[in-house]
Amino acid sequence: RTVTPPPSNKGRFCSGKRSEYNLCNTQACTEGGPTFREMQCAEFNKKPFEGVMHTWKPHKAPDSDPNPCALFCLSESRVYTKLAPRVKDGTRCKAGTRDTCVQGSCKPVGCDWKIASEAIEDICGICNGDGTHCTVVEGVFKEAPNSGYVAIATAPKGATNLKLAEVVPSDNMLAVSAIDNQTYYLNGGYTENLEGEFDFGGAKGLYTKPAKDMDELNVKGPLTEPLVLYICLFSNNNPGVHYSFAVPSDKPMYTPKYRWEFVEWGPCSAQCGGGTQVMKGCCMEEKNGKVQSSFCESLPKEEPRARTCNDKPCRTRWKVWKWGPCSGCVFQSGTRSRQVECVKESPTTTGDEEIITEASECCGEPPKKVELCNSSRPCPKNMTSGIVKKREMEVMPIAEMVVKRDSGKSFSDKANASLVAETIKDRVQPNQVHLEQVILEDTKLNLTEKQYEDLGDKLSEKRLSCPLQTLTGQEAMDRVEQLIHGEDYHKNKTKLNNNNKVSIVTITL
Repeated sequence: RTVTPPPSNKGRFCSGKRSEYNLCNTQACTEGGPTFREMQCAEFNKKPFEGVMHTWKPHKAPDSDPNPCALFCLSESRVYTKLAPRVKDGTRCKAGTRDTCVQGSCKPVGCDWKIASEAIEDICGICNGDGTHCTVVEGVFKEAPNSGYVAIATAPKGATNLKLAEVVPSDNMLAVSAIDNQTYYLNGGYTENLEGEFDFGGAKGLYTKPAKDMDELNVKGPLTEPLVLYICLFSNNNPGVHYSFAVPSDKPMYTPKYRWEFVEWGPCSAQCGGGTQVMKGCCMEEKNGKVQSSFCESLPKEEPRARTCNDKPCRTRWKVWKWGPCSGCVFQSGTRSRQVECVKESPTTTGDEEIITEASECCGEPPKKVELCNSSRPCPKNMTSGIVKKREMEVMPIAEMVVKRDSGKSFSDKANASLVAETIKDRVQPNQVHLEQVILEDTKLNLTEKQYEDLGDKLSEKRLSCPLQTLTGQEAMDRVEQLIHGEDYHKNKTKLNNNNKVSIVTITL
């Protein structure tokens, strides 16, 4: 669902879920084909990584970044890196489960292939089963007749929930082969494989190392062929290997007994800022473990337990939006603005969603909201064009003349003083007079009217250009008199080109 138009002026989106997701195409993929995660790693085979081409395969996330929905890959040359911050929607969070990544977040999926469903498989591999339609084979193997590969047990075709795990860390390793004892699916030829997902004759399994020098294998099943389970001994010491698997049956093997048990804590209600974690009672079958809650409905149930979690503060940052249009045009600079907000990660959602908060919660100075800009947009016809507009040179009123003396004292600010009188009364030698003709320029600076309003009196309206002509001595004095009395004064004296009219005169005595 979308909000149109989107919120503005610090407005917020409507409450509630903006999106809902359902899984599709849940049927099994072609046997022996690549997994969806393998396909995503392989997409980077054609892209150089740090200048080198690699062949990539998926690998589990490190403990420092345990996000199961990030794309971590390992190359043939043992280069291990995160190639994408999140996998494509529909990718399994990890092998051996139905849990699926959606928008970078791992969503629990029930055995009915519905997100957040409570439907679960019993140990027999039956969705919403009661746990009685199979026989569980399990034990702890501690024999060490000799070094090398020693067979522990054979799991038959159709077996489910195969688990094989070392009891304590050791120098030994687990291994699995086909019934011929020659085709190894895991750790054959005295070579230990890396952690990851493996194919066991058509059934996918997850090989992990929960601790250093400690192996574990889980195959959900059902198995498509018998598998031989091994311990490869590198010494005569075998601390023990626990194994278990379920052999399905068409009829119940016993009368089930159910009870409520507290097994594990649920997810935290907030990813930051403090949340609540709840542990609800699970319906357990006495022999074969967790089953659907409906089997325990008639039994008394304890109230859920709760505890606080994720009490670290939510991170904040300055968020900037795109720049708006430029207010200027081709011959005049303008300004453009953008929205700047302090946002923090949402405590109740995962992914990229953030909420607006007070500016005081963000560190540092906020990014600028307004800046000068240029635009290729044509200017309106009534707008002045050009970078600098030069006025027609006119003779300025003599009142704007400034007479400067060596002392630096200006007569321009004297009340009721006549600059003309002061100039005429001064008795100076002609060689002490220096006159410069300059052009008074209009400093429009290519700014729009709105910018002039914003900047106010910070801008000077006039500026002086470089001298157009310099006069000294008697010629300078004649020109001053000509400016005072008119162009016809002193016709027989030195005259300037009539085209060179001055806009302001500076006289130094």
